[in-house]
Amino acid sequence: MRVPMNSTAARSASVLLLAGALLCFAPPALADDEEIDPTLLGPYVGVGFGGAFENFGGHIQADDSIASNFVLGYRGSEFISIEFAFDFMESFDLTSSDDIELWTSTIDFRVHVPVGRVEPFLTYGAGVIGAEGSGGAPGRFDEVDFVVRGGGGVAFQVTNAISVYASAVYNFPVNTAAHFDHTTAMVGVLYKFYSEE
Repeated sequence: MRVPMNSTAARSASVLLLAGALLCFAPPALADDEEIDPTLLGPYVGVGFGGAFENFGGHIQADDSIASNFVLGYRGSEFISIEFAFDFMESFDLTSSDDIELWTSTIDFRVHVPVGRVEPFLTYGAGVIGAEGSGGAPGRFDEVDFVVRGGGGVAFQVTNAISVYASAVYNFPVNTAAHFDHTTAMVGVLYKFYSEE
């Protein structure tokens, strides 16, 4: 018996649509508040939650998964941040008893478009991906290989220290893990230890 894929995908899509609406339609008074400066420099930490949508192809037919991540970054200029990101995809179900778990650990660059408290961004990076399978069509396996990624999103600066964001990132593994490409769609919150210099 297969777990219906629409439940996870629908929940993740609903969360992202709600977050996007909140970010894009923030009250103009908030966007014009000059006391809030998204471009302040400094280190930050963050967590996110959403969905991972498989594009495995071939003979591997799996349901989509929930996803979570941890981010440790530093905004070094008005336009650029560098981040260490760890994403975990809990379970791409193959059957009621078999699944595939993925994780990625990457160094990413975030390119900001500073236009106020609502701030679009692009992200790209590279690192490693781990894939573990409990059985099913591809059999039991445990692989670690390279991955490159790219995507974008939009952030809203709540205070000088706190921002919320919605993003979508495509992950493209290479070599032995090449068939585990997937997209992660996340909403999350960042806390910045900013400098007012």
